[in-house]
Amino acid sequence: MHYLVVESDYKKLEQIFHAEVAEDAFVQLFNQRAKGSNLQLSRGIESNFVDHPKIKPLIEAYITRQRAVWQEELIESEAKLKEFEAKLAKKETKTALTEKDRLIKKISKTKFKLNKKEDGQLYPYDHRIYPLYYAGIIVAEGKKNVIRPMRFQIRPADKDASFDKDSRLYKAKRESLTATYFERIRYHAKTKSIWQPLFGKNHGILVVKSFHEFAESGKTKGFSLPQPFFVPCLYDHWHGAGDLGHGAGTTLDSFAVITDQAPESVSAAGYHRSPIAMKANYLDAWLRPEGKSVDELQALLEDNQTASYILEAA
Repeated sequence: MHYLVVESDYKKLEQIFHAEVAEDAFVQLFNQRAKGSNLQLSRGIESNFVDHPKIKPLIEAYITRQRAVWQEELIESEAKLKEFEAKLAKKETKTALTEKDRLIKKISKTKFKLNKKEDGQLYPYDHRIYPLYYAGIIVAEGKKNVIRPMRFQIRPADKDASFDKDSRLYKAKRESLTATYFERIRYHAKTKSIWQPLFGKNHGILVVKSFHEFAESGKTKGFSLPQPFFVPCLYDHWHGAGDLGHGAGTTLDSFAVITDQAPESVSAAGYHRSPIAMKANYLDAWLRPEGKSVDELQALLEDNQTASYILEAA
């Protein structure tokens, strides 16, 4: 799974789930980013807060700072390009040609970002999330449903920040969420599965419009349903000294989506896994798993809409 296109309109999510937005959590994230933390917050997320009295100035501060960074990158890249063009004028080498092509692409991309108008218009790529990007996840907090920002790639509560560098843990296989699997891990590894403390406790839902996989052409293939679909997630709450955009004494909420073996429509395109599309009538039971057995929760995951995925037109 290369990236997901998610539902970024929180007013829609509020209506679907009768949820409220965890505004303080979003303010904290936007504040961290404005101060220089490398947090990946999409324009889709930003669009929900363009008139928010606390978040609007934080978005503006980030854009101002980021434009200065891009301008500096552009000057540096253009200078390097001239150097390689001078080298190529004397002697053509494969390395220099490769570097020249890389710099031309980088310059083009940087110019695009600098010239892009902040007109409020959103494009499909503004709703993408890649690993380490943030998204609004629906979770149950008491009797309320809450839209809470979480990072797409889980960092377990009992790991340190370096875990992010060693693991790309943004997918949990449904087959890894069984009592048999948990016992096998405990027996062979003498430890608990990473998922065991979360399954049956920390459940969330990500509303997705499509998921995309790499193709041999270098482009991606997208799969979707006629309507946005509900992807079950597991999340964890981390606190401690960290890096990667989270300094000492900060907290991090992060999540992974649950996948299953790909249906025929996806496997025919050459892919073996796909995110689970949960049925709408199971959402409340999934978000409030207390008192349910592993088998009961597995039943919610198994009886899904995943078989209905269709390959999007290229």
